Amino acid sequence: MSRIALVLWLGWRLLLADRIKYGALLAGLSFAAFLVTVQASVYAGFFSRSTVWIRERPLADLWVIDPTDWVALTGPPLRASNRIGDRAF
Repeated sequence: MSRIALVLWLGWRLLLADRIKYGALLAGLSFAAFLVTVQASVYAGFFSRSTVWIRERPLADLWVIDPTDWVALTGPPLRASNRIGDRAF
């Protein structure tokens, strides 16, 4: 048996010998994959719902929005005192 095969065999035996550790590992990896999937779907749903009014009217030449409307993707403008580009280094 080569050295790499021996190390892999020994690692596999150590992992499977402790069934609680193996179950916790599988549960943790499954939960992490679930969280990543949920967060990606939340982002995709939020993005698709916030741009639906643009995608449903593709033939518009000019978009006019009330200045008091708040669009979730843009956020409020920065004050002049908070702008990084205006500060001297």
